[in-house]
Amino acid sequence: MIKTDIQLDKLTEKSELLKQLHEAVLSAHPKIEFRLFPIYIVYSLGEQSVALIYYKGKMIKGRGLYIGLHLNEPPKNKKFVSAAGIKYPGITHGAYIKNADQLTSQAIETIRSIGRF
Repeated sequence: MIKTDIQLDKLTEKSELLKQLHEAVLSAHPKIEFRLFPIYIVYSLGEQSVALIYYKGKMIKGRGLYIGLHLNEPPKNKKFVSAAGIKYPGITHGAYIKNADQLTSQAIETIRSIGRF
């Protein structure tokens, strides 16, 4: 059984945004698994990393979150740019998300596209 809920009590100002991003990533494919680390969450399908969410640390500026995705082609959503600076295996594109208003239907569709490779 894969645990799909996250409880991060110390992230009160980001917790709702993190939950929305987490659920969007998990909805991309029924077999996505995740591992929680002190500053990020990594999502994988088998051995392939398909997404990454930074919620703490120097990657985060202000109160937002960073989401990195494994995409085979550049996304139509211009908010997601090259993630070459992240240097995490498999993560090709990413975006800073500061609030829930930035989670448009186009952003959610881009996130869910990680399950189609």
